[in-house]
Amino acid sequence: MAPINMNEQFFSPVSEFSAQDSAPSLRWLHLSDFHVGKDNYGQRRLFKYILREVERQVASGDSPDLVFITGDVADKGQSAQYTEFNDYFLSPLTDLVGKNCARFIMVPGNHDVDRAQAQAVQTYDILYKVPRFLDPTEEGLLQRKYLFDRFTAFANNETAKLNNQWLFSPQGALIQSLEIRGHKIGILGLNTAWLSRSDDDRHQLSAGKAIIETGLEALGDCHVRIVLGHHPIDWFIDEDVEPIRALFSKYNVIYLHGHLHKPVSRYEGGGGYHFLALQSGVCFETRDDEIWVSRMLWGALNLRTRQVLLKPLRWSGDNHEWSIDGAAFPERYRQPGSDYWVLPLPTPPAGVQPLLEATQSQQTLTTELPLGWQLIDKSFLEEHRTTLDSEQALRYFDGRWPRWREALSPQIPKRAVVKKLVKELEDVRQDGRLQVTRISGATGEGKTTALMQIVSELVELEDSKWRVIWHDITDSPLPATLLKQLPEWEGTWLIASDDANLIAKSVFNSVQALREKGRYDVQFLLCSREADWVDAGADTFKWYKYATLLEEPLRGISLPDAEDIVRAWSAYGSQGLGKLKGLNIDDAAARLVRASEEEANKNEGAFLGGMLRVRIGAGLKVHVRALLDRLKSRQIPGGNLLDAFAYIAAAHAENIRSLSKVVLAEALGCTTTEVTSEVLYPLAEETAVTIVGQYILTRHKAIADVTVELLANTFRFDMDDIYANLVWAARQVRTSGGFVPQLGDWDYLSSHFFDKGNEALGIRLAKVAVETGETKEHLVVKYAQLLREAGQADQSVQVFLGAPSYVGWDRNFYNEWAASERVLGNQALGIWLHGIALADRTTMRLIDINNAKVGLTGLGYNFLELFDKYDRALFIEASDAALQLITRLKLNNKDFSSLAPLKAKRQNQKPKSLEVNPATAFRRLQDGIIAAWEQREGELPLSIKPATNLNFTDLARLLGVTVQVTSDY
Repeated sequence: MAPINMNEQFFSPVSEFSAQDSAPSLRWLHLSDFHVGKDNYGQRRLFKYILREVERQVASGDSPDLVFITGDVADKGQSAQYTEFNDYFLSPLTDLVGKNCARFIMVPGNHDVDRAQAQAVQTYDILYKVPRFLDPTEEGLLQRKYLFDRFTAFANNETAKLNNQWLFSPQGALIQSLEIRGHKIGILGLNTAWLSRSDDDRHQLSAGKAIIETGLEALGDCHVRIVLGHHPIDWFIDEDVEPIRALFSKYNVIYLHGHLHKPVSRYEGGGGYHFLALQSGVCFETRDDEIWVSRMLWGALNLRTRQVLLKPLRWSGDNHEWSIDGAAFPERYRQPGSDYWVLPLPTPPAGVQPLLEATQSQQTLTTELPLGWQLIDKSFLEEHRTTLDSEQALRYFDGRWPRWREALSPQIPKRAVVKKLVKELEDVRQDGRLQVTRISGATGEGKTTALMQIVSELVELEDSKWRVIWHDITDSPLPATLLKQLPEWEGTWLIASDDANLIAKSVFNSVQALREKGRYDVQFLLCSREADWVDAGADTFKWYKYATLLEEPLRGISLPDAEDIVRAWSAYGSQGLGKLKGLNIDDAAARLVRASEEEANKNEGAFLGGMLRVRIGAGLKVHVRALLDRLKSRQIPGGNLLDAFAYIAAAHAENIRSLSKVVLAEALGCTTTEVTSEVLYPLAEETAVTIVGQYILTRHKAIADVTVELLANTFRFDMDDIYANLVWAARQVRTSGGFVPQLGDWDYLSSHFFDKGNEALGIRLAKVAVETGETKEHLVVKYAQLLREAGQADQSVQVFLGAPSYVGWDRNFYNEWAASERVLGNQALGIWLHGIALADRTTMRLIDINNAKVGLTGLGYNFLELFDKYDRALFIEASDAALQLITRLKLNNKDFSSLAPLKAKRQNQKPKSLEVNPATAFRRLQDGIIAAWEQREGELPLSIKPATNLNFTDLARLLGVTVQVTSDY
């Protein structure tokens, strides 16, 4: 979707929304979370500040059509608190907006519940006992009456334009259809606090699926449906979350809510459709000298353009004024030079004018573009083209993730690859060939900027024959229907994506379909890291059958590119040139090229790495220190931005490139939505992080390394705690049923540090993994192994003895346990345990070659050492048998070479080894296991079978040995 030019269409010197031909269909003011009664003096002051701002907006001609208040008006649901609210705020507000405001609509929050009432009702489990409790029926009303006293004070909060008696109606919701400027606006007000009992209500609440469905059906003929509630959807009981998301998506609602105290916008989905959720900030939590900031949210809706406009304000106690809350919503949606964010409205109801209209030579799309895809045309480029100020330009050169404004700015030089690929794509278009062009390279190679510049060059060619569809939201797939709605014309459609790995499969399927239909007027321009492309399996697709696949790798900086970059830096003097100050263009460019070449052997972006090295050099530490100081002062859910960045930098510094949003959210104690809006976007603005597919990295490992050093030495972070928290978070997500990409990186992070020589941290991380949630065999084995290798075999054995009984059905478990017993001198116990690892039905899986190799090798050593202790020929024969049987396995050269120590140990002992037939060797092995068990050094748990009950038919089959079965396991 091409964002509207806000300056031209919505702004004028008099009113921000006064353009006659495209005025908003609806304006609103969204307020939430007043907590009246918490601090009457502080709240009365804030009431005055809000009223003054509303008065200013009304005077400018922007009076709201609707005022939405999404709960927590009171602090404890008391009548006196609502009287205070009415007298000092709601009545004056009503007078201010006057007849221009169609309705004041208010829904309750958890603090609007009078918890002193109906204490005997156990609300959290009431839906299980009374399934029809939240039905929109007379029966449901009868059941809910037991809770009405809890909401009486809220419901009686009356003004001329407010009626909350809907709470006590059979439908259990406010259902209102309003005619505003010729558009039918549907309002559904919900009580998400029916079941609220405490401040820890998450996953215990419900507004009633049936209540919501009935309400939305009643508003089915409205042009837009706005739903009001206090809580985010993920605070509802688990079984309600997805069905309610599906209902909201089916009706493409705008869901306005509060509760979490900071503004957030997000698209959510269900059933294949989407809706828009908008969270207002808190109006009052504490006085302005404390951490919470008072906020309000102005909104507008233009149904013609299918766009929502948002203006978030925050109160500045220092400046004593309302200012734009620049961190409220994703910067990508903010209109350059304006105070408004513009978001696409989800899929329109039937009968509303499509989003994309024909203009001049552009052909009309048959329907609006799917969510996450937008048209890039000349008007879009003009809206985003701007002159960067020095701070913006320097942040880009420092590594800030590029946006359209940077890519289009004349201050950012175009690299040679742009001209090269523009010519290539033009040639392909003129030849009528089907081609997929992919730009590849590591993070920090300038791929995104080049991609945007190529797109802009194609669109702005004289008499351009290109129309570009841009992949705007990374988690939005390429729908099969998109190609069907692209009409054939004299030019070419270009599908462009900076996240090629995420849509690679659908692109391949699209190429097939285009080839089969004989359409060559659609091309693809993609961008991704090579590793992500491979992980997506895209390198295995048979592209050649249907189209040309052109790969354009980016690595480092060419001399012509370096010269252009240095010239761009020189426009900002010493701030731009940094360490290159005083050099002529040729020398500076040559130094930049050399620095890039030195970075090229690292698994990082040589382009960005070279720029950082020559511009900042040894001053990188000072540069990063300033960044960390800024981050420390910005509060987020779970701490501050420095806490979040510490996790990201810590992982990247250790070359862990699999930190995902879900793990970071768990570590911070917030939602993935909050991570995206309140962590990643602000960090991207600070040129601190980059998103690579589903993973989060710092902009460059050099930044990560310096950050970790500063965190430990200057900011006094315990980095061991950081790594332990990340392992804990990954396991917590997995235990709760969530998907953790590259979970093995976290499960075996212990080995990473242990092998580097940090044995204490390695053991700690292994222990954290074992003790977090569900116990898995591989985690127990890893923890015990590291203890043994650190010289703590006695502790290793205790880990095995303390493991839950169900963990024991794993061959690696017994083999590792045996290794620890051997270190303690308990060779007989070790033999018994290796025997269990080799026996039938130790696990549901048949024994494999690796299990057999490890078990037989362990037996070989243990039998030799028992022979040294007791001089019994039976044990030396069993050792020889184990070594002989190993050779019957299909081992590679490395496996065979690993047997050399065992062979050498055997050669130093007498009697000399004699080879016997396989059946005899197998029998000797079994006899040795039983003999060792009979003189075991101690007892194992009763759940472990004695050696006399072990059967080895599966092992015999694997070794190709014919034996007689004489016992059952």
